[in-house]
Amino acid sequence: PNHASPSNEVFYKHPEFLFADAGIPRSQWFDVVDLDYANPDVWKFMVNVAEYWIREFDFDGFGIDVPDLIPRNFFRYMKHRLIKAKGGDVFILGESSGNGIEKWGMDCRYGFLSFFQMKEIFEGVIPPPKPPQRVISHLVKRLHPNETWEAFGPLGANYGLKRHIETYGDALTKCSAVIMTTLPFVPEVFAGMEIFEYRDESSAIGFMIKMLNLRQRHSALRSHNVQMVEHDHPEIACAYLKHARNEIALVIVNFRKSEVKLTLSIPTNAIAPLKFAPVKDLLTGKPVRLEWVGKNEISIKLPPFGVVLYVAPLRGKNYAVLSTVPHFTQSHPNTCGASTLAT
Repeated sequence: PNHASPSNEVFYKHPEFLFADAGIPRSQWFDVVDLDYANPDVWKFMVNVAEYWIREFDFDGFGIDVPDLIPRNFFRYMKHRLIKAKGGDVFILGESSGNGIEKWGMDCRYGFLSFFQMKEIFEGVIPPPKPPQRVISHLVKRLHPNETWEAFGPLGANYGLKRHIETYGDALTKCSAVIMTTLPFVPEVFAGMEIFEYRDESSAIGFMIKMLNLRQRHSALRSHNVQMVEHDHPEIACAYLKHARNEIALVIVNFRKSEVKLTLSIPTNAIAPLKFAPVKDLLTGKPVRLEWVGKNEISIKLPPFGVVLYVAPLRGKNYAVLSTVPHFTQSHPNTCGASTLAT
């Protein structure tokens, strides 16, 4: 609601809705007109538009492009009116990298972190490619509690950016899919990307569907407790643990086109469940036996662009030990509440 086409007939009827910049350059968006939110009639008009989509088409929410450019109180006003019109919750997504947007009416933030962090690993935003372990560790530290990603982000990317699969191919897109579905993002699908009926599991799309299904079934994959695992090839692969109340998951991704054998230093609080509880490979559905090469070290060989996704149950004393793992974010829902989002 912060910019629109200059050919929109509304602006011929209501030129007072427009922001006049007196010829002063304000942004690179020279082909759109900005709305003047100092005018209270603009507030009422824009909320009336949103209420129309709820009333006529039962929309569940809206995506707001660059909400930072609009007065914060507008979103509080809008959210109040829309909840009343809907007769229940309304989901608002803010496309912003700014902090604190949840305080002014946004339920989730779409800040492009995932897209550019994957680009750092694949080729380097500024070449060369960066070490996966370092990039993912940095991403975990930066994640906002309500950060979002597109469920087919690696395939569809942002609407203004090239798709990962087009730029990097199937193999790296699958690597990206594992990261996107195991770190604490909130799945999001843009209109026109609803391709869930595609059943070829060997394809990047089919693999993403499989990962989304695994995420739904395993609380560890949805958990916001992430613990990086040190290993001897941080320039090739990344590794981390995901902790939930009932299970622990080990995630390893080889981002390079060569085979690698990793020696991982398992944190003390995760040794017991990985050593003594039954470990299952979620990608094959088969049990696995880890190769322990020391008191707290395991050895794992990964093929080019290979992925490890193991899970072990937590029982009794195992959980008592793991409960000391700090939450890096506050707990919040892991799936979007909106089934129909307008942008």
